[in-house]
Amino acid sequence: MMEPTRKDLGEFYRLSLLAGLREPAEVVRWADSIVGAETSPHIAFIELCLAAAQPASRVADLLHDVPGQVTSGLPVRMLLGAAAHFISSSAANWEPLVVRLYHMAGGGRFPEEIYFRLVTLEDEYALARDGMHRTLAEVRQAFTAFLQEYEPYGPDESAWK
Repeated sequence: MMEPTRKDLGEFYRLSLLAGLREPAEVVRWADSIVGAETSPHIAFIELCLAAAQPASRVADLLHDVPGQVTSGLPVRMLLGAAAHFISSSAANWEPLVVRLYHMAGGGRFPEEIYFRLVTLEDEYALARDGMHRTLAEVRQAFTAFLQEYEPYGPDESAWK
């Protein structure tokens, strides 16, 4: 996997906040590590350091200002890798996550192949929830298998600065 840029990490955190997989405090810790390591950090990181008391939506907005270019598709794949870890490491309720990811994927923000997979999974979820086709257990298994494809992209946050 390609090493993520700071912009990739900022976008990953933004998406993770929107998906409910991260908290603002985690973003603040990341920004603090950058500010502490640089003599002249970009103002975006300083603003993130000061955002501890802000709601996730405000912190997500601030992450737009992290400088640099996003590596095409990488933050989304990192998000899905983090979601795979989240689903496998807890008794998390997967149903809200599949719906949130589906809604986030619209509007061309996710790579097309991921968008279409999420559309299919959300459709299967809705049909299973309504008792029309498949079971929720089968859909959860399909959702988990989909996320596991992206597990290698899951973040190793210990190395990020």
